[in-house]
Amino acid sequence: MKRLYLIILAALLAVSCCGNVIYIPFDQEIEDYSPIVREILENHPGRICLSFDEGIYPFYPMEAAEKYVAISNNDNSLKKIAFLLEGRKGISIRGKDSELLFHGSMSPFFIRDCEKVTISGIRISYDHPFVLEGTVLSNDTEEKSFTMRIESRNLYEVKDSMLMIRGYDWEIPLGENIVFNAVKGCPLANAERYAGFPAEELHCEDLGENVVKIINFNSRVLPPAGSIYVDKGPHGNNRLYPVLAIQDSRNIVLQDITVHDSGAMSLIAENCRDIRLNRFNTSVKEEQKRMIASSADATHFVGCTGKIEIEECLFESMLDDAVNIHGTYMKVDSVQADSDAAVLHCSFGHFQQEGFRFCSAGDTLALVDRSSLQTVGKGVLRSLDIVNENHYILDAGILSGAVPAGVCLAVENLSTSKADVRITGCTVRKNRARSLLLSSGGKIVVDGCHFASMMAGIRICGDANYWYESGRTDEIIIRDNTFYNLGNGGWSPQAVLQVDPVIPTSGRDTDFCYHNEILFENNVILSAEDQTIYALSVGKMIVRGNRFIRIPDSSCRYPGLAVMDFLYCKGVEISGNDLKQWPEGSFISNHNCHEFEFNGPYPVMDRANPYFYEN
Repeated sequence: MKRLYLIILAALLAVSCCGNVIYIPFDQEIEDYSPIVREILENHPGRICLSFDEGIYPFYPMEAAEKYVAISNNDNSLKKIAFLLEGRKGISIRGKDSELLFHGSMSPFFIRDCEKVTISGIRISYDHPFVLEGTVLSNDTEEKSFTMRIESRNLYEVKDSMLMIRGYDWEIPLGENIVFNAVKGCPLANAERYAGFPAEELHCEDLGENVVKIINFNSRVLPPAGSIYVDKGPHGNNRLYPVLAIQDSRNIVLQDITVHDSGAMSLIAENCRDIRLNRFNTSVKEEQKRMIASSADATHFVGCTGKIEIEECLFESMLDDAVNIHGTYMKVDSVQADSDAAVLHCSFGHFQQEGFRFCSAGDTLALVDRSSLQTVGKGVLRSLDIVNENHYILDAGILSGAVPAGVCLAVENLSTSKADVRITGCTVRKNRARSLLLSSGGKIVVDGCHFASMMAGIRICGDANYWYESGRTDEIIIRDNTFYNLGNGGWSPQAVLQVDPVIPTSGRDTDFCYHNEILFENNVILSAEDQTIYALSVGKMIVRGNRFIRIPDSSCRYPGLAVMDFLYCKGVEISGNDLKQWPEGSFISNHNCHEFEFNGPYPVMDRANPYFYEN
């Protein structure tokens, strides 16, 4: 403890001598930097810069700050937080490629109601990963079993025939799983074939020397020998420890940061304005030869405004998307209407949205028909009563005459989720799920990127029935990117560009388009799949100047689909694309599009993708 107080004293002296810079020197004899950082932050509420030297700084949960936090798209809980920043203005945390090593159940950063925050020059790692990885040694189809050697960084224990993934102060059973290619470091093709559910039916045996046997693994195909079995525990209990959680803040810069391990999303930003990522990376340490860095999304943005800038980032080795930008729909459970307004009793459609700050007085709200995603009424929020995390009462200021009877409704906040987005010079690869999900109402530009994810390259959705992620888009430009071998996994076809708002067939309308205008231009598409573009309910869809190349000697998961598939779009223009290296016999599908212009070698017919939702 004496050394701890000497460090704090040195930090205080540094402040008095060097303005607002607090130097935190690396000292191998210091076992835990959590109390040092906590006390410095508590004693210096003004503008400060925390400066870390080179070295590996250990952080433990025992003396870290503690706070119950509801974080959208993650799991709410009482969290131990190393850097708790609330109500701060003008704070900087900078390192010299400094490694912050977290032990156990910790969330490294929680930032709320802050302005002008810069974090740079650090790497984030944990003592033991939150994701179990094991090399499959053998399998037995009659026994529905396989053996694997668990990677050395993983702690585990077999209890009552259940394999428990463990850490410094936590443990969880097996749950959500996937199988990776040990050589390429990405999911196996058709990875869903190897997924086993549920974990409660498993019988596990510890064979010693880090080898375990999993019996009664209920998958269509057993994980093959030589592959890497990856498991992050049960849904609802495997997103507890996001690395950077930022709420209700503005002017955020994250630069030269690498996340080597996370127990949830690497970055989640909610209701923030103006956030910039420059060389914000998720990547495993090369010497560890693991498959997974981030157990969920690399980055996720909910309800953000202003500008989101993502530049020169490497997103690899995640178990979910690289970037997801969207708003939120709340379900309308009941309506109390009078002569001039409506009071809405609302809940969240997905449990991982509960507690999200959905709106504030003065925000403009829209009532949405969940079967068509069309707006049926608007109003300005007069008051908000948060009864609990999943029951909000909104005095919506919406004329009762605009509230239709007998319609399943959702409510959307039109004052948020309208950030302008620029994603440039980024690489996405070796991850489960998609590269980008874009549902923001501002201008979106994606250029100069390389995408090689397991599922869709860029997905533009909108959904008031499952994930309840809102976001009608206005203008999207996707230009000068390379898409490589996407769509080789997932439970349904995954397109390079997939525009699929969840509108049942009964709710589709040729006079209403959920998304406004999308330009897909000068991109290079290398694919083993027949379908590269799927677009539903777009006002103006332009596909021009792209080069389509078929990957040779690769199997097509869903043969016979249109190379481009358009449904219920007002205007479609396809011109100047290079299809010379695409198979003969391909075709374009047009289903109920108003204006359709195609300058190319293939026939146009009405043959929509039968696999997508209610086609």
